[in-house]
Amino acid sequence: MSNFSRLRLHGFKSFVDKSDLDIGPGLTGIVGPNGCGKSNLVEALSWVMGETSAKRLRGSGMEDVIFSGTSSRPARNSAEVSVVLDNRERTAPALFNSVDEIEVVRRIEKDMGSSYYVNSKPVRARDVQMLFADMAIGAHSAAIVSQGRISAIINAKPAERRQVLEESAGVSGLYVRRHEAELRLKAADANLARLQDVISGLETQLDSLKRQSRQATRYKNISAEIKTLETKLALAEWMIARTMKSEAEEEYNSSETLVAERMGRVAELNRLQIERSEALPPLREKQAETAAAWQAQNFEMRRLDDEEQRLTSQIEEIKSGIENVTNDRAHEEQSSHESSSTLERLELEEKELQAQSNTEEEITRLTNERGEKELDVMRIQENYQATLEQAASLKATRASLDSQMAQDENRLNAVKNRVESLREQIAAKRAQQEAATPIEGITSDIESMEADLVSKRDVEAASREALDKSQHILEEARAAQQTAREAQSKIQTEVNALESVLKSESQSGFRPVLEEVKADEGFEAALSKALGDTIMASTEADAPAFWSGSSAVDIPLFPVGVQALRPHIKAPEALSTALAFIGYVENDEQGESAAPQLKPGQSLVSKEGAYWRWDGLRIRAKAMDRNAIRLKNKNRLEELQSELPQAQSAFSKAEEALRLAQTSVQENRQSVQIAEQEARAADRNLANKRTELQRAIEKRASMESEIAKQEEALSIANEDIERLEAAVFSHQTSLQSFDDESLAKQNLEVEQRKLALAAAQAALSEASAALEVFQQGVRRREARLRAISDERISLSNRVIRAKDRLKQLEEREAALKEKMDSISSRPEEITQQRLALLDNLKTMENAKNEASDALAMAEKTLAETNHELKLAEGLLMETREARAKAQATMEAASGSIEIIRQSIEDQFSMTPDELWESSEMDLEKLNSEPIDKIRGKRDRLIRERDGMGPVNLRADVEAQEVEQQLAKLSQERADLTQAIEELRGGIHKLNKEARERLQQAFDTVNGHFQTLFTRLFGGGTAHLAFVDSDDPLEASLEIFAQPPGKSLQSLSLLSGGEKTMASTALIFAMFLTNPAPICVLDEIDAPLDDANVDRVCTMLEEIVQKCRTRFIIITHHRLTMARMDRLYGVTMSERGVSQLVSVDLQGELDFLDAAE
Repeated sequence: MSNFSRLRLHGFKSFVDKSDLDIGPGLTGIVGPNGCGKSNLVEALSWVMGETSAKRLRGSGMEDVIFSGTSSRPARNSAEVSVVLDNRERTAPALFNSVDEIEVVRRIEKDMGSSYYVNSKPVRARDVQMLFADMAIGAHSAAIVSQGRISAIINAKPAERRQVLEESAGVSGLYVRRHEAELRLKAADANLARLQDVISGLETQLDSLKRQSRQATRYKNISAEIKTLETKLALAEWMIARTMKSEAEEEYNSSETLVAERMGRVAELNRLQIERSEALPPLREKQAETAAAWQAQNFEMRRLDDEEQRLTSQIEEIKSGIENVTNDRAHEEQSSHESSSTLERLELEEKELQAQSNTEEEITRLTNERGEKELDVMRIQENYQATLEQAASLKATRASLDSQMAQDENRLNAVKNRVESLREQIAAKRAQQEAATPIEGITSDIESMEADLVSKRDVEAASREALDKSQHILEEARAAQQTAREAQSKIQTEVNALESVLKSESQSGFRPVLEEVKADEGFEAALSKALGDTIMASTEADAPAFWSGSSAVDIPLFPVGVQALRPHIKAPEALSTALAFIGYVENDEQGESAAPQLKPGQSLVSKEGAYWRWDGLRIRAKAMDRNAIRLKNKNRLEELQSELPQAQSAFSKAEEALRLAQTSVQENRQSVQIAEQEARAADRNLANKRTELQRAIEKRASMESEIAKQEEALSIANEDIERLEAAVFSHQTSLQSFDDESLAKQNLEVEQRKLALAAAQAALSEASAALEVFQQGVRRREARLRAISDERISLSNRVIRAKDRLKQLEEREAALKEKMDSISSRPEEITQQRLALLDNLKTMENAKNEASDALAMAEKTLAETNHELKLAEGLLMETREARAKAQATMEAASGSIEIIRQSIEDQFSMTPDELWESSEMDLEKLNSEPIDKIRGKRDRLIRERDGMGPVNLRADVEAQEVEQQLAKLSQERADLTQAIEELRGGIHKLNKEARERLQQAFDTVNGHFQTLFTRLFGGGTAHLAFVDSDDPLEASLEIFAQPPGKSLQSLSLLSGGEKTMASTALIFAMFLTNPAPICVLDEIDAPLDDANVDRVCTMLEEIVQKCRTRFIIITHHRLTMARMDRLYGVTMSERGVSQLVSVDLQGELDFLDAAE
């Protein structure tokens, strides 16, 4: 085991200067006042061993360990701590075991982070941590007992307390390696999962690429068919556009002739309209003159009526104005008289108020009287206040004593009640503790529930496997059902399309014979050319064209080498004669040679569709024949109709298989869900039962703790009862010293002075009231004088305004009478003028009516002419529009031809004629096929191609690349699986070794702990126990102690000193089991008395003799200082800067022994 020999600090926290702490064998003590930096030495040792938490170093960040400066020293930019290990025995790890001395250095710079060095060589923090972990020491080791560490061990949970045992077993290094292996295993599992995801993705991609390859082939076939249809559509549009142009030219020429005829009729009507329009102006002038004369006389009559009405209104207004002026004058005269009377009364009242005497002397007298009353009130009030304060002081003292005694009595009663309550609670807790659920029964339930959980997990795994199989079957059934649906849909779609086409081609309500005819395969074109359009005739006698079924008397023979067509055709009897005259040849050469030999009525056809008739008619096979296409469609429809039931049956079977597979998946999924629910329920029940066990343990400990607390509270309550009884007796003695007679006398004096103060205040109020009443009377007289002055001025102005108003009214009355005299004679004159106007108005009205009748007749004649002209112009406009429409159609057709030609050149890079020659299409066949049908089929194929979505034309190449990647990744998956198995085996070995070490260390530590506990306490018993699990790696460590004279209980129920002694015994037991090279004890003796400190120091000396552990002890206890081998003092002579001072006590003793 390598020993720690020296600790060096430079710039670390308060140790700004380089400071060395020699760690010699035995006990090294560190002393100094509080706050001088002793604990900084402990933190420096933890820091150099790899501490990564700034909070454990009492900082917010790791850079807080750098000296931050003082008022006299600047801050440092770095800090460095080193520790020197003695390795002369070569017990260090192999990497550092080649030297006698190992120096570990940790250095930190601001904004740069920490760096580690071992013998001046840079290393990782992990290397340093592993170096110390293999030595059973480290930054978080239990061997570094900092301030509060003892209480932390005491208050720690059993699972956290296990760290002490792990340090003793020396498994910290194993745990670090196991943790690294688990991290690698976790990373490998994650990589395997990612690799599996990648492989699954590539397999899915490969399946997708194979589907894309099939889709690409389909895409190419559809594209080729679309190109053929686009060629047919372009040629059909070219022919239609040329036909439209010819028809538009014919319509334009006929419209041009009709326009010329209608223009002549419009010209004749225009001449007649001009003649009749010229005759209208003289008639209009005469009618206007007679109407104007009549209107002037009529206007004059209305003017006289208006003037008469206006004069009547003016006379009434003048009479009303005269009456109003008379009334206003009477009102103004009365108002002027009233104002004069009021003015005289106000002048009399003003003289009376001004005649009253001056009141200044009376005001002065009343003011002086009120001042004297105020002085009397102030004097009496001061005397009353002094007496009142004396009485209040006496009352307050007695009331305070009464209140304090009542409070103490209430407290005394409350404490007595609490004593009774505590006794009842203690009894109830003890009864509850006896009735608590036994822990052994809960443990047995947990074992059975764990076995049940394992069984349910197995059922869940089996259900999941069945679900996976049923899902695979479902996918296969779904694919088969999709294939059957596509086949059925394809056949059904083609059947519907053929039925729609055949139905749309039937133009009449009669069934054509074509639907009753069936030609052998390949003979459709021959039959269609042989019968021509007659194949669309019906066999029904009511049809416009029908086959009557007449038979020929003599059927001539065919030329040599010609066969009869009839054996290849199944047709009604009505067509027998027609078919008997039709022969069949193998090729065009045979037809050309046999055609001249045909008898009247005979004809020849070839299988390709060439036709020869006896009268010389020749039709080439390339000519378009829509009836042949219809026959082929009919044969194809019958073929598809025979295939459709088989496709429907296959689809039904696939659907049934899919339904069964879905049912199986659903049932298995429900089984998985039920198994999962049962497993989760069992898991929850197990967790609840484990929680119940933990709670039972905690409840038992809690009850014991509560009973102890309640007993302590009972003792304190008894002490409170004695103290409160003494206080009540003291208050009763103090109250007896008060005299009731003196208190009554004091109260009587207060009442007398209170009455005197009230009388003085009443006299003051009366004086103040008299002065206020007098002053109010003076203010009222002054206000009335000001009001009289203002009112007198207002009345004088009102009298003056009344005189002016009377004068204005007299002038207005005179003007109204004068106006009345001027207009009184005018109404009689107006009556005479109206009689004269009536005679002239009748004569002029007759003349006006005659002129109006003549004008109306002429306008009616002109209107009829205009109507005829309008109709003629409308017809001309229609004809011109028809001509323009024909011209536009012709131009549009020319434009369409040009557009189609340009489109063909752009799309096919050739002219329409070249496209026709290269396509080798039959003109008659092309004309017989509707362009909408071609366009519909092309659009349907385009939609089908577009519906395919993006098509990967490189799918074959990409599929090969993906297969190569799959092979490579499968090999990597096998290698990774093998590595995972090796890691799991390594972890299992580490766990096995750690478990063995922990069990062995537990037995050893438990033995040492029992011995040390008995020695430190001077008796008693204690032991360690695994709890929560039977596996040492998972179990927690609980301490059970029984100090002398007490019952066995857990560590948390001990007193403060007992807890410290028990924890110290545990730490010493760890050193005896697996001694660490160094142990730091920071003020562990603080809560101990001298006797216990002596026991602890004796135990330390024994450990030093048995082990080679070196102790650093920080203490304030003089007895501990006296037992040290050497002492270091930490001083802070300069504020904020720590320094080390050393004294080797053992060396001094040796020197004294030598001197003696």
